[in-house]
Amino acid sequence: MNDKERKAKIEMIEGTLADHEMDGKVILWGSGDEVYEYADAILGIAFDCDCAIVYSRDKLIDCIVRQMTGEDSSEEDKYQDAVDHYEYNFLRTIPYMPEDKVRPIMVDEVMF
Repeated sequence: MNDKERKAKIEMIEGTLADHEMDGKVILWGSGDEVYEYADAILGIAFDCDCAIVYSRDKLIDCIVRQMTGEDSSEEDKYQDAVDHYEYNFLRTIPYMPEDKVRPIMVDEVMF
């Protein structure tokens, strides 16, 4: 997905949330333009969970790896660093997010 497609995806999601009167009440990863960096990881919106945004764990880690492009380390090290970043800065923060906001849902995709 290129930058233009990421921006279009986020705009579509924000429009859908506005249609359901949930704009400003749902948490998207990132702030400002950073929100577009994680668009590739969005699987959809869980309408039965107050319009929570559903993210793929693996795709979110891939987004983090992509952001680590100038670092001098092996691909394996980058991936492990990204997993650590995901677990500490994403997963671990969900319980501490504001209770008056709809928190994101993280899923492990099962491939058959």
